[in-house]
Amino acid sequence: MKKGRMIFISVILGIVIYYIWSQPIPYDRAYAFPEGFRGCVYIVYHVEDAPPLEIKHFTILYEFDEDGILLTSSPEDFGWEGKKHSGWYKSEFYYVDENGKKVQDIPQDMIGFHALGSYEKEGETMLTRETFSVGDPDVHCDTNYDDLLKKLEKRNIKVGKAKSKEE
Repeated sequence: MKKGRMIFISVILGIVIYYIWSQPIPYDRAYAFPEGFRGCVYIVYHVEDAPPLEIKHFTILYEFDEDGILLTSSPEDFGWEGKKHSGWYKSEFYYVDENGKKVQDIPQDMIGFHALGSYEKEGETMLTRETFSVGDPDVHCDTNYDDLLKKLEKRNIKVGKAKSKEE
């Protein structure tokens, strides 16, 4: 009887361990901004010829330029736990100097609402972006498409049909 119970407990324990180890691990996120930056920031996804997001030590690195823009060829669900949601993760926000060295943490209460969305024209997605504010949590950046489009145009970044997740 004891041998049967041990086998049963071993099988159950094996199933539990397999389930825990087979679950995808969501990545934490680190957001780096030029020292003193305040305003709306934009992550623009699916940009051809832009570098992919980088992962170091189970953390996705988001490094913004002086205009608060990050262009990436990665999809918006990069590093997510599953197909429909990002899962639980830790976010870190900080300023970096001109050499990319971390100089100061940004408190969470200085970060505004995150919004993920797409700009559509004639029923087609032209760009997919994530946005939030740094320095003033009461500023909502999710409707500032004109501001983003002007910044992209200034860099000669053409806004065209964005790739879908299936492409």
